[in-house]
Amino acid sequence: MGSESTSLESFLDQFPIEPPNSSEPWSLARDLWLTYRSLAMTSSDQFIPTPLLKQNMSEGHQRGKCLAVDIGGTNLRVGIIEFLDTSKEGDQGGLTESAKDAPNRSRLHKSFEKYWYIDEDLKKKHPLKIFNWIGSCIIDVMSNKKSFPDGYNEEFLPVGITFSFPMIQESLKEAKIMALSKGFTLATDMDLGHLLIQGYETHRVKLGDQLGTKLPDLKIAAIVNDAVATFITANYNAQSSCGRPVPMSFICATGTNATVTMPLSSFGSFKLPRHMDLGELSSNSTEFIINTEWEMKGASGPLQSYITKWDLLLDKDLPIPGQQPYDYMTAGRYLGELARLMAVDFFTSQWHVSEVDLPLRLRQRNSLATAFIGTLGETTTSGSRNEKDPIVVMCEMELPSTSNSKWKWDYESANVMREIAIRVRKRATMLTGSAIISMLLCIRALKSDKLLDPELLSSHSTAPSEQVQSSDPEAPAEEEPLLVGYTGGCITHFPKYLDEVQNWVDRLTRDINSSSQTIEFIPVVDGGILGAGILACTGLTT
Repeated sequence: MGSESTSLESFLDQFPIEPPNSSEPWSLARDLWLTYRSLAMTSSDQFIPTPLLKQNMSEGHQRGKCLAVDIGGTNLRVGIIEFLDTSKEGDQGGLTESAKDAPNRSRLHKSFEKYWYIDEDLKKKHPLKIFNWIGSCIIDVMSNKKSFPDGYNEEFLPVGITFSFPMIQESLKEAKIMALSKGFTLATDMDLGHLLIQGYETHRVKLGDQLGTKLPDLKIAAIVNDAVATFITANYNAQSSCGRPVPMSFICATGTNATVTMPLSSFGSFKLPRHMDLGELSSNSTEFIINTEWEMKGASGPLQSYITKWDLLLDKDLPIPGQQPYDYMTAGRYLGELARLMAVDFFTSQWHVSEVDLPLRLRQRNSLATAFIGTLGETTTSGSRNEKDPIVVMCEMELPSTSNSKWKWDYESANVMREIAIRVRKRATMLTGSAIISMLLCIRALKSDKLLDPELLSSHSTAPSEQVQSSDPEAPAEEEPLLVGYTGGCITHFPKYLDEVQNWVDRLTRDINSSSQTIEFIPVVDGGILGAGILACTGLTT
């Protein structure tokens, strides 16, 4: 028993879950910070300015109906979003005092919505087939009586679209994909809005001929990345409830991404949409909403000491190896597969079990669900060390032993799976917490007076107060928490994920900052589809 325990410990030591120097837990956050700053200035596919300005977020009529389409890595969501004008309502008892005074007095409402799972085979088909299917789903929502109970007499219905891939945009109404992942193999030069309208029109004509009715024309009002849509929703919610901004939001779902605001002086001007005139923009006061694409390979340098042989095994089987290392180390699509690769390696190399004797599902690629890993890592054993132990029962149900094999799940083997699951989660939450701190430092939302790095000081010599601790002996006044929006099935449903990220963020904030500044995570429910609706209904433009 002792040797089995020792072999597991030494095996897991190859999978680091903390920065190597315990006296510098912030070292990864610092290195990512420097990397993010450099990418913001030089990268053509990360820290991408959208055609949206921070100043525009509270503008627009904020009333009316629109169609919102959220094309995710796993699901398609289509819904009718509307703003109900509350300025004429006498009863505002449901609003806080700060919300009553906030500039946004409309109430966001999701009238009707349906969602569909995106089949893996469909992702690989020609884009016309995919968008033809999306068009049929839109028709399903548009033709439902719940969408327009009182009818719809306008000439057209505005459409907001979110797509969970990096995009290049010259305007809010146009977008072309930069890169793909999550099983999609679509061409990267296609016009998303045109394809969606084309798919809708194909089915609209057929339905009109059958029913003798005419559904409204669709007009693309906004196309954004899903992370940007989440950021829009987070700020709308916060401004409506407490009148405060949200400097950053992030997604941790099938994949991961983050959105922030940055002044023009903090990113390369060559990234701006071509129609924008630099002469009309202030380098410091004009702030753009930035799609960071923090998961892409440009930010992988500081992660090298955390990348293991199992990460490389996983990576080599991806459609574009090396493209998104941070994704497979932290996000929901990959954590189950990572744990599976580690488990097979342990059982075969440490316990010398023949791979053919292992459960069939454990041997099959991408067969281990991240949800199972999350639940197993959270499950407490009974201590009985027998086949009735909860973790043994879980493993046997999820990964049934092969009937003709002598190898069966027992407490020791199930505990190996559990310890691997915990290890995978702890590294993911450490990396996520460090990346959040780095991003807040990059946009100068978070103070860092304890990080007296010479390179940082010299590069910020024009604004030393941001880096150097004040000599004022008086205790600083307590500051309001920085609000960071989050969404996604992985961080929301993976047990302990959010709590561990919060613990890392709290720890690192104390380590780098002598003030009382803290970070508060706020959930952004339905951030993608609501963000698409907000943009389509309010007509935000630059």
